[in-house]
Amino acid sequence: MATEFSNKVELLGEFYFTYSNELRGYDPIWNDFISFNHIGFPLAYLSSKKLCKISDEARKYVEETWDIFLSTLEISTDDGFDSLDEIMVQAAVGKWPTDESVSD
Repeated sequence: MATEFSNKVELLGEFYFTYSNELRGYDPIWNDFISFNHIGFPLAYLSSKKLCKISDEARKYVEETWDIFLSTLEISTDDGFDSLDEIMVQAAVGKWPTDESVSD
């Protein structure tokens, strides 16, 4: 089951508020990602704070930002996320050595 739109709004808004300034300049990929989504992120953030309502047209920007967000984190399947922690764990799967892959 894919992430509900209301969760996408909350999660993108949280990510934007928490990390966007920190990630700008950290890595060109993240800088480009945040710059490219200069409409979707603010819409998600403002909506998550109940400062605006998302129209059908604006929804397209938020959906596009969500898809690019998962792609940038190399998450190929949206299994229905409820938290940023859940997303970051999914993004890390397969990128960190396991006990079995580390040899003495």
